[in-house]
Amino acid sequence: MVVALIDDHRLISLLTASQPPPGRYATTCSWWWRLTSALAGQRRGALTRRLESLDQGVASAVRKTIGALPAHFEIVDLRLLVPAMGVLAQEHAVNQLAAEAVAAAAYLETCIEVEIDTPQVRVTAQAEQVRYRVV
Repeated sequence: MVVALIDDHRLISLLTASQPPPGRYATTCSWWWRLTSALAGQRRGALTRRLESLDQGVASAVRKTIGALPAHFEIVDLRLLVPAMGVLAQEHAVNQLAAEAVAAAAYLETCIEVEIDTPQVRVTAQAEQVRYRVV
C-alpha cells in the first residue's frame, strides 16, 4: 500500500533524510520530470534554488538516486491515468500536473502530501474527495 502521493519538494526531503522513509510512496511523472530537470539546471524556480543549497555530497547522491528511483518510490503509468485526467481537465479546468496528481492519488487510493501548497491541485483534490495535506 502506498503511504502518500508526494510532490517534488517532498521527494527531495525524503531522499535526503538520514533514514529511508517507512513504507512506499508514489510521485507523478510531472513532479519527477520537474525534479530531474531542476537537477539538470534547466529550471530556475524554488526547486532549483533548494537543490543548489544542498551540500555537494548530498546533491550528488540525490542526482544519482533520481536517475532511477528507489523501489520504495512508485510512479503510476500515465496510460492508466490519462482517461481520468481528461475528465478532470474537463470538469475542473486543471492543468496536466494537477490532473495527474489527483488522478494518481485516486487510482492509488491514497492522499496527496506536498511541501509546497498548489492551489489548483488542492481545490481539485477537495472536489474529488481526495485527501490533501501540506507537510
